[in-house]
Amino acid sequence: MFMFSRAAIAALGLLAMSATFADPHNPQLQSPAAADALALEVLARSPSLRASQAALMAARQQTVPASSLPDARFTAQLAPNTLGGFEGPGGADRNFSGIVGVSQDIPWPGTLALRELAAYHQASAAEQSLRAAQLQLVALARIGYARWAYASQALQVNAQSAQLVEELRRVAEARYAAGVAQQQDVLQAEVRLAQLRRERLRLERLRSDIATETNALLDEPAANALPIPKALPEPRALPPAQQLIDSALLGHPELGQLESRIAGARADVSLAEKAYWPDLRVMAGYNGLRPAPDARFTIGASINLP
Repeated sequence: MFMFSRAAIAALGLLAMSATFADPHNPQLQSPAAADALALEVLARSPSLRASQAALMAARQQTVPASSLPDARFTAQLAPNTLGGFEGPGGADRNFSGIVGVSQDIPWPGTLALRELAAYHQASAAEQSLRAAQLQLVALARIGYARWAYASQALQVNAQSAQLVEELRRVAEARYAAGVAQQQDVLQAEVRLAQLRRERLRLERLRSDIATETNALLDEPAANALPIPKALPEPRALPPAQQLIDSALLGHPELGQLESRIAGARADVSLAEKAYWPDLRVMAGYNGLRPAPDARFTIGASINLP
């Protein structure tokens, strides 16, 4: 039985919680967005994440048949001339005759356990792949949100600055017309206004690019408008560098995925070595074509020759 890691359970819990956000007519989508809400939206809507979830489900479904014996085989044969009965030699009646049997293949000892182990590691690798996809999407969503909040706030500052400089330009023009100021003051204000206009165009282009990238994460058309972002949270102090390194080495899903793949490959190697040993087949049947009744029930066994 497979167990999800805590991080995977938490992320899948976010998916369940975010089901209400997936409705494009949900009024919450029109409210100011926060980083957590955007991450929930991305987790709920990402096609790549759904593909990873499907791959995990498929891998987990392979664990039960991998540890099970092959299907038993039923065999039936009949003698057509005995259908309906007929008179045999000497005028004796002969009943319907045929052969029925059942057989079961039994792999070499340890083969089923290795198959189960290989399937387990494949499912574990799929789970780690899902976790890595979740972390990557959350990281992209948070980075996009931070850039989006920066561009929105920078545009507000730009508009306020342009308004102040425009007022200063008008004052400078009035003072210059009155002869109490130099023309240089007016020119400096106009130059600053031109710089602010160029900066506004750059920020609007940046905001458009961010909106396109965010809509791609949300699986929405690129032209969709995004709600106004909330203010960014206060920055927090990071742990020491060595602690971050140790945490990444111990808990990063991509490393766990590689470890599971390595363990699965080792199980596959052991399975390949088991292929040099024969498999056993046991059989039981009834042969009605034999004349002696005590010789009609049979049991047997066979092995393949690798």
